[in-house]
Amino acid sequence: EWAIPAADVVGALSGASPHTSEPALLLEQIRTKLKGELAVGAEPPASIEELRATSPAIAELVDAYMSRQGWVIYSRYDLDGVTLAETPDVFMATVLSGSVRKRTVDHAEVIKELRVRVPVAEQTDFDYYIEEARYVMGMRDAQGPLTVEWPNGLLRRVMLEIGRRAVKRGDLLERDHVFCYDGDELVAAALGRDHGDNTAKIRSAAELAEAAELRLRQKLRTAPRTLGPEEPPPPLDSLPKPLADLTAMVTGVVEDLGMGPPTDDEDTRAIGAGVGIGNESFTGVARVAATPEEALNSLEPGEILVTITTTPAYNLVLTMVGGLVTAEGGPVSHAAVLSRELGIPAVVGARDVMTFVNSGDTIEIDPVAGTVRVVD
Repeated sequence: EWAIPAADVVGALSGASPHTSEPALLLEQIRTKLKGELAVGAEPPASIEELRATSPAIAELVDAYMSRQGWVIYSRYDLDGVTLAETPDVFMATVLSGSVRKRTVDHAEVIKELRVRVPVAEQTDFDYYIEEARYVMGMRDAQGPLTVEWPNGLLRRVMLEIGRRAVKRGDLLERDHVFCYDGDELVAAALGRDHGDNTAKIRSAAELAEAAELRLRQKLRTAPRTLGPEEPPPPLDSLPKPLADLTAMVTGVVEDLGMGPPTDDEDTRAIGAGVGIGNESFTGVARVAATPEEALNSLEPGEILVTITTTPAYNLVLTMVGGLVTAEGGPVSHAAVLSRELGIPAVVGARDVMTFVNSGDTIEIDPVAGTVRVVD
């Protein structure tokens, strides 16, 4: 309505996602406390046990962090994603090698600059929409961990114990095959052999092993983006105004997330060009990864992560990067939000970046120009 591009508005949302940055800030507290506790020249702790033994204060911070984050699935949304409680080496890597930069965007200044671009008679409406947008941004970034990642992590914890017991009884060949049980089988396996004829409802260990292999093959396949022909936008003039306004907002957000059909800007955008986040260029070694697990296994602290897109599963990884480049995404995508909140220089939506950048390349990301180029 006011013809203000989304890329100009998103800075007004900076700092509105406390849930997004909270884990990184808690890790920063542990990291800062550890630096103060370690003697000059002392070797850093190599395990969580050694970290906790450094001091009671650090042990308290670690326990507080793990009680909140330990059983949150961080590598994917599915039940076969892993948690920090299962991968203590990942936790230690984020403590010792992570960092939180100063946020480079002052949302109050951005709002002030945007407000003068709105007619005086409509500035009250502008204030209302900005306040609502900041509230919804925080709610949006909290719902993933609270509705999926934490509940699924707790369910995973229970299922892994059921799987461990099933392996001990000889009902499973591997613990992780428990994720191939259907609902009735899971209940029967949880009750075990001492509760009537429960095991008669469960497929054999060999059958479940075959199901696990099939599941893995299916997970490696890439699903189509759409089914059937492209749907045209809904006719807003046929809807009641409140519903039309909401539909227009949702459609706009989907486009700004980078999830809609390509825009004219994207169709004509040069290779290596996207939406920049931040105000300073960064040059470093690129590390190309298609999954959070791959990123955690290969990324060295301070390198530039190059990936297709990010989800909350990448939150741990992003505390260790020097910069971020994604092939997909827009100004309000997860990658853009995290980059703003954690002060990471980034370019999102740089199409074909996965084809012209290789792991080990030295690349430069220029957030102001919104470009990525291979230096060496």
